[in-house]
Amino acid sequence: MPSMRRFEHPSLGTVEAWNDVDHDATTGIVTYQTHYRIIANDRHYSAASKIQFTTQERLAVLLDEAGLVIEKWLGDWKGRHLRTDIARDYSGRWARVAPSAVTTPTFPT
Repeated sequence: MPSMRRFEHPSLGTVEAWNDVDHDATTGIVTYQTHYRIIANDRHYSAASKIQFTTQERLAVLLDEAGLVIEKWLGDWKGRHLRTDIARDYSGRWARVAPSAVTTPTFPT
């Protein structure tokens, strides 16, 4: 598992943690799970979350319909320029893509 990591908890001891990700291309919904396994007793805990990624084009339409004006598209939470030559896949890795293939803004780690 690429996201596997271990850490020491003060009362539980060694804990393994990892994430699983699934993308439904039809709905645009990404489901991710965070897992924790306590090594000492082999107990497993997990939590799942779902995020829907809206394309930039669809978001522009929704904002226009709401009467809002887009002053500037930003590429991440730090205000960097929106890049259309790269996109992050759902495992968090960057990949170069053809400009026509990018439909959503990129986000920081």
